[in-house]
Amino acid sequence: MIRDETVLILGAGASADYGYPLGRSLLMSVSEALCTESGLYQLLYNCNYSGKLIKQFGTDLRECNLPSIDAFLERRGTEFESIGKSAIAGTLIQNEIPANLSRTGWYEYLHSQIIGRKEDFRRNKLTVVTFNYDRSFEAALFISLKKAYNLTDQETAAYVNVIPVIHVYGRLGELPHLSNNGRPYDPKVDPGVIHNSIEGIKIVHEGQVNTPEFQLAREKISKAKLVYCLGFGYHPENMMRLDLSQTLNDAGKRVYLSTYGFTKAQADKLLRRLFPNGWNSEIHLEYGNIPVLDFLRGTAALE
Repeated sequence: MIRDETVLILGAGASADYGYPLGRSLLMSVSEALCTESGLYQLLYNCNYSGKLIKQFGTDLRECNLPSIDAFLERRGTEFESIGKSAIAGTLIQNEIPANLSRTGWYEYLHSQIIGRKEDFRRNKLTVVTFNYDRSFEAALFISLKKAYNLTDQETAAYVNVIPVIHVYGRLGELPHLSNNGRPYDPKVDPGVIHNSIEGIKIVHEGQVNTPEFQLAREKISKAKLVYCLGFGYHPENMMRLDLSQTLNDAGKRVYLSTYGFTKAQADKLLRRLFPNGWNSEIHLEYGNIPVLDFLRGTAALE
């Protein structure tokens, strides 16, 4: 059980254990599919995008030499906004494979910390703030709770809701246990699924600092005693919208910053950018290729 107020801030790397591609990999797979007119091309064509627009988007994406589709869309404004969201949704939804949620990874480790005696679960003080559109965290938690406590779907939903999951840029639709119009965690995708999914997501340049999601996220981070940044790329806009320079440096707060793939020089630069006026001794940063599971185990702070 997690007794202290704890917030996990998730970036794309946090979903990698469960079959989701990271930024550059997602960009390249989308551009290849569109330029070779494979499955995703046909899906977008059936969504009423013209072949010319699809090919132009795929070509420009392939040749932009940027780290992610979001970064590309940010620079092109509204020109490819709709088709870009559709391509992201069409690709990510195909990775909603329930069997992947049982893979050994950090979800398993976290569940071992929070799923103890049934009567204690509601006492967990955990919030998840995620920049990801995917719903793997909620889906995995639902399955774990249902099986661990032998609950009905309705009973499980009440337990899942104990752990707030704040998608600051939206999600690929609600899960059935969270909404009467929810969509199952399932890789089947068609134009209708894409249309409904893109209504609920935003890309970075569309985000606003005062949305209810960002306001709630800042409030939770500010009140937390323990904060983890996991698989997070530290995009300047995202850091600003969460006010991380202020909320992470409060006295009495322990903070663990994962920097998978960062060099030491890049990690040091990140610290200086985040905390230009210095940081307290409870800010812990690890650099290098440390997977999320090993990072969590190495700190042993979740309790």
